[in-house]
Amino acid sequence: MTDPYDVDTKDITIPERPPRYFRVQLRVALHAWDPDDRLVSSGLRLVSVSASGIGFVPTHALSQGDRLRMEFDLRDPGASVSVAVEAEVVRVVDDDFELYVGCRFVDFDQRKQQALLKALEAVRAQQAADAA
Repeated sequence: MTDPYDVDTKDITIPERPPRYFRVQLRVALHAWDPDDRLVSSGLRLVSVSASGIGFVPTHALSQGDRLRMEFDLRDPGASVSVAVEAEVVRVVDDDFELYVGCRFVDFDQRKQQALLKALEAVRAQQAADAA
């Protein structure tokens, strides 16, 4: 009788994560406004960005579910893109030192999303080359 837990690892395939889920950390000039047109982020910020969302430290408190208008430019020698998109705050991390929010892009134009993905892949490749 064979052991049902005896599995050969060559028989296991783990699907690769789609590239749009890869996040890249970099500095961008980010401008974001809440629905009352209050500026909640302005200037050069360290962000974590993917083709489906962005995380950053805002200048004002935000809550989960808040909607924001955002604009930022991603510039890289391999690709560049200007992004203007609406985003929804889906995560708020409030510790003793700073507030961090994670947002998902809402109704993101598919062509712009693909352009952002291409730029992020170029940034990620450059970061990997710099680290090597």
